[in-house]
Amino acid sequence: MFFFTSSLPGEGQIFDLVDTAIDERVGLLAPVRALASREHSRSDDEYFQTVAASAFWQLVEDKERHSQESTILDIATYSISDFYDENLSVLIVNPLMQPTFNLNAYVPGLFSYGYSVYTPGRPMSCSFDFKDLPKGKSLKLAPVWRDYVIEPYFKNLYTEILPYEINPIATFLLQYQVFEVLMQAVFAERLQQLKEAVGKFSGTASDLRELVTPIQELSAERDRIRTSISAASVPAELLHDICDACKALLAGANKAWKSEQCGDLLYDVRNLIFHNFRAIPNSDRQLITKINGGLVRALPRLLSRLA
Repeated sequence: MFFFTSSLPGEGQIFDLVDTAIDERVGLLAPVRALASREHSRSDDEYFQTVAASAFWQLVEDKERHSQESTILDIATYSISDFYDENLSVLIVNPLMQPTFNLNAYVPGLFSYGYSVYTPGRPMSCSFDFKDLPKGKSLKLAPVWRDYVIEPYFKNLYTEILPYEINPIATFLLQYQVFEVLMQAVFAERLQQLKEAVGKFSGTASDLRELVTPIQELSAERDRIRTSISAASVPAELLHDICDACKALLAGANKAWKSEQCGDLLYDVRNLIFHNFRAIPNSDRQLITKINGGLVRALPRLLSRLA
């Protein structure tokens, strides 16, 4: 069982967590206060009842020591939720059914919907907009790609940093670091492909130049960030809000942008913040928060490396 705090807690926010890479339910995500309640649509769901019963006894046992002393003293009957933070949700995973379950593969996707790994005494303080929760009973997430899930920066970013960072400039730069990690990965892949191709090479000098072209295209940071986005086939709708906010921010600072591709716009915004932040009008600085929200929603797709 894993503990999360939610930005918009609601008793009815009960979801089957579905891994889209394997098209399989891997767990149940539910507010603590829903586990013993009959006031939601899944109270008669047999699967929910089974999982809730298991979770209830784990909450009573409280091995993680996440419970708190109840402040309600004038009632005859207590509920398990009286002893836990009102914003707390739990993700319950059956280890027999999911023996290789790795929470880190789902943390970025869960955070994009406003769920943050719970740390007692540390409420979420970020101010950007998260994805809207689905209307149905399934929360479908693409897991972080196997080669990225072991990257320490990603885990720290989504569990220790982003949920508590209130400065929009810092939040942007911290998320931009994700692109820098991805750029290194894409460059390493292209370099390995080049080495393999050169090892098998038996053509002309012109053919050799063609082999080298893919790696030369990644010589500039602007090219690498653009390639890291295209390598993940990120849907245009996830990038739309980011691009609009980037263009508005650049226009307000009287800065031209090279192209309307998301990678180019993010690179231009990064340069604006690093080298000419004073050119941004005070009234436009809220656009950085909009960019941050767009990145929170889009980055899990990049990290999943879906084709």
